[in-house]
Amino acid sequence: MTESESNLIPDDVKHIKFNDLIHRELLDFDRELHCSITSSKNNLFVCLSCGKAFSGGSDSSPIIQHFFDEMHPLALRLHDNTMMTLPDYNKILYLPGTEDILFTSRPKYTAETIQKMHEKMKNSIPIGPGSYELNSLVKSSARLSVIRFLSCIEPLRDFLLLNEFISPFSAAFSEFFKHFFNPFNFKKSVSPDKLIHILPDTDDPFLFISIILNTLSKEFGKKNVLEKSVRGSLYLKEALLDSKTRNENNDEEIEWVSSRKKIWLIPLEINDSPLYRSGLEKEKIIASTTLLELLKRYDGETIIDSPAGQGRVRKAMMMLGSAPKYLILNTNRIKKNEFNWEKNNMHIILQTHPLDFSKYGADAKYSLLAMISNDGPVESGEYLVYFRNKDANVWLKCTMDGVTEVLGDMAILSQCCYILFEKC
Repeated sequence: MTESESNLIPDDVKHIKFNDLIHRELLDFDRELHCSITSSKNNLFVCLSCGKAFSGGSDSSPIIQHFFDEMHPLALRLHDNTMMTLPDYNKILYLPGTEDILFTSRPKYTAETIQKMHEKMKNSIPIGPGSYELNSLVKSSARLSVIRFLSCIEPLRDFLLLNEFISPFSAAFSEFFKHFFNPFNFKKSVSPDKLIHILPDTDDPFLFISIILNTLSKEFGKKNVLEKSVRGSLYLKEALLDSKTRNENNDEEIEWVSSRKKIWLIPLEINDSPLYRSGLEKEKIIASTTLLELLKRYDGETIIDSPAGQGRVRKAMMMLGSAPKYLILNTNRIKKNEFNWEKNNMHIILQTHPLDFSKYGADAKYSLLAMISNDGPVESGEYLVYFRNKDANVWLKCTMDGVTEVLGDMAILSQCCYILFEKC
């Protein structure tokens, strides 16, 4: 068959013939592909019948060998996203019904694609763009939860979807997001392993989030959507007192030093949570507090004391210095002491209706969007994500086992570690 003859393939009979040979359930374009015979990554073709990748280009190459072994005549050349018939490498210029395969192989987003994505997010519950299951060989619930959590930040998501990147860190995030939000995906899962392999090898969510935000912010340069939408600031008034000064001075007489610093995450502090017993049932009752109570430390009036060594005490008053589109709160529920990790089980009472942050320095109202929670003991527990699908107005719970729809009340009752708010 000549190349001119292959252009005639969009004949109805040919369409049926070739589409019957394609097995989408075996195609996996989001993982690292290499030749199944030589392990080479050069000049790869993907067999559309079995999903295996082979090097090609010559009459004796692995893809031709595979054709004669299995009689699979349809392949996709990856470097230019072109469908071909084997063994003659004839191009198929257009094959109706395969648009989803071509997009999934090499996703390219436009404003129209973003609109299609929102339509699928509204109608594909619980699993759809932005809520696909994460099929990872790296069984780290902390890292997978952070990736899901950050994908809820729309300016970051859209910037990564609509642009191409040279820097390896940003390019890996962009490639993953393009698969994770693919409105044409024909599978219910996406592999994040290509992204995870270039990320820091840590199961500490705080360190993981901080490194990701700092690295992406640095690589974005002038077009820094993170600086505009997530990066906040903190006003500080501090004083360092020794034991003598602390005993002699009242708080009104302290000489405060003012400063301002940029922050990604707003740290909260949960007090130790004793277990109370009820009078009748004699059951353990875990103490609780409210998010509003934890935010009082940022009212600009509450004085917070912390040890500074050598008998000295650092006093501080704090207030948020800006109102970015998104606020990330770190509850410090899980901490590492000198020997191991510790978890504070105190329940934090959240609210689903908008919360006014003006008394804390951010002159705006924010609504709850997502949270990372920890379920179970600190050593063996699992990190999971609750997030609100705004297009469908439902809450979703994402674990290592899958994605399910839940009530908002269940989300706010979880043991949240990180909380994402969006400006109303």
